[in-house]
Amino acid sequence: MMMVSQIRKIINKLKGQKVADSEIFCSQEEEIEILNMLAKQNIYP
Repeated sequence: MMMVSQIRKIINKLKGQKVADSEIFCSQEEEIEILNMLAKQNIYP
C-alpha cells in the first residue's frame, strides 16, 4: 500500500501540486523507474 501512496505523491508532484521531497521515500532514479513502469501500462498523470 505504501507504493500506491508514493506513486500518488509523484503524480501530484508532476501535476504541480506542492509535495515536499521528504514525503517521497525513493530516489530520483526510482521515481523515474516508477514513471516508466506506469507509461508502459499506458497510465499517465
